[in-house]
Amino acid sequence: MKAILLMLLAGLTANASESEVLGGHEGWLDRMGAGVREMGRGNTGTALIDATPAAYWNPALLPFQKKPTLGFGTEVRSLDRNGGYVSFQERLTGNLGIGIGVINRGDFNVPAYDGDENSIGTARPQAFGSYVGVGLRTSRQNAFGVTLQWYTSNLDVGGGVGNVNFVGGVNLGWYRRFADSLSVGVVIRNLGFNERLSADFSQTVLGDDNGIGGFEGSNEDFFPKTVVVAGEWRKTLFHFPWIFAAEIMDYQLKSSLFTPNPAFHTQAMRVGVECGIAEGTQLRLGSDRGDLSFGFGYAFPWHRRRPVQFDYALLLERGWTTFNPYAVGLKILF
Repeated sequence: MKAILLMLLAGLTANASESEVLGGHEGWLDRMGAGVREMGRGNTGTALIDATPAAYWNPALLPFQKKPTLGFGTEVRSLDRNGGYVSFQERLTGNLGIGIGVINRGDFNVPAYDGDENSIGTARPQAFGSYVGVGLRTSRQNAFGVTLQWYTSNLDVGGGVGNVNFVGGVNLGWYRRFADSLSVGVVIRNLGFNERLSADFSQTVLGDDNGIGGFEGSNEDFFPKTVVVAGEWRKTLFHFPWIFAAEIMDYQLKSSLFTPNPAFHTQAMRVGVECGIAEGTQLRLGSDRGDLSFGFGYAFPWHRRRPVQFDYALLLERGWTTFNPYAVGLKILF
């Protein structure tokens, strides 16, 4: 008797339909963003020079790090969802920077059922994304970077059903400061090592009688290639420093090298704003594909050269009806 999740059935059968849906593919952890400061401003971190984790957002940001930085955070969302991250990044030389980031998301309490749809308790599915990035600055204003990523997920349903263990995804990044007030970033995410540059993987799924052991089979899927174009504009208005950020994303829902068919592309947008209301204190507002977020940050003067940055974010999901007030993060500069 094998445990299954009702949510697994919907997710694994979506990519068998003729109508491609973004949620029918893996990569949801990659699409949810990372970092509490970034969440408070609508998950806009691709062109943020001190984003955390930079290896996740844009590896081209890494050579612009001024000091070694340790960051970590956690969040608890409605419907028993959990999340967290830890990162470390620093500039090795004048032109080279490195960074590591690990992101976790999952659920505390998901009903599980046996093959006869009898309840057998609860499962705690968890997913982890790990990112190792290197960035090279080619001038004082320009840099390129590459991140190697791997992804593991355990649906906690027995027999390895739905589990994924993928190693070898690549993200390519570019960052450019055109002036003190304007910066842009471009990232191509989820590239793979094959002729289609597709990040393919396989997983055990529920099958028919021809499957393994008369019950299970193997399903092939891929992480959608994603292009992110981002920009930031810094401006002093009403005697306060402001940061305005925006990102446009295109997801390709086909594993070919590239398809011009718009039916296999989905677009999304993120916007955010941050205002420094006092020394070391910021207020934030953003929207990630319609989900509204608020946040604030404060830099504790723990040490003159080693401040501790505290960040908080509140997220409204599902048409602003789901209230998520528990997201906190810390960032320490050494």
